[in-house]
Amino acid sequence: MIIPSELAYGQQGMGPIPPNTDLKIFVELLEIKDRIIANMWEVDTNKIKTTESGLKYLIVKEGEGEYAAAGNVVTVNYSGFLADGTKFDSSVERDEPFEFVVGNKQVIPGWDEGIRLMKKGSKARLILPPALAYGDVAVGKIPANSILIF
Repeated sequence: MIIPSELAYGQQGMGPIPPNTDLKIFVELLEIKDRIIANMWEVDTNKIKTTESGLKYLIVKEGEGEYAAAGNVVTVNYSGFLADGTKFDSSVERDEPFEFVVGNKQVIPGWDEGIRLMKKGSKARLILPPALAYGDVAVGKIPANSILIF
């Protein structure tokens, strides 16, 4: 592709690219995927359990092996919703699984607790009260004191 200067960096240039420079770009298309739209799963809300901390959860699909434990590095896909069903984030839609160390305070407390209820391959709904999420702090699209559903 040849991109004319006015559709590239124009008169200001950028880094090593001088002003008013046309760009020649070689592109190889490696893959085409359909766009994924993550929706909240329908679950039997009568089966939701509540932990002592107030975390509500339902194991939708039981995995195999040992439960995730403090110190384990886990890789998860998730979609996050507000209580009204508004989606605020989705690693599924970005096709970017998220990795973190369980119990290392790298994630909100409800995740550290909820992931420990899962085995490799498990799927779960986690409903986090504000105290296990962001509390009285607004974060991005998440208002303060929000219940979060993953």
